Amino acid sequence: MTGRRGAGGPEKAKGSGGSKLPALLERQNGRRQVFLMAVGEQIRRRRKKGHWTQLALASAVGISRSYLSQIERGCENPSLLILRQIAMALQCTTRDLLPDETSSLPDYGVLLPGRGLIFRE
Repeated sequence: MTGRRGAGGPEKAKGSGGSKLPALLERQNGRRQVFLMAVGEQIRRRRKKGHWTQLALASAVGISRSYLSQIERGCENPSLLILRQIAMALQCTTRDLLPDETSSLPDYGVLLPGRGLIFRE
């Protein structure tokens, strides 16, 4: 060992009081999850309103039923192309599948541990 300063890794800046980055990332991940769940719920609502089964919609879009199920539950982040194909099959716009920008995401419901997002009617 040469005894060089900082050889063990990056040093914290003096007076920084610790990083707030983990809390920020956790908040962003929470918002991302709520957003994906809101998109999935919009897809599920429109699919059921149109009397589509998951299998029929997935086949029309060219994805697996399992993948569609994961999208509807907010477990997957579909590409814009997949969202567009879903919207075309459901005879709506891609915009119709996204949460309303004028309202905050928490207005879509409450995220409960172990229960997921409970949507307001």
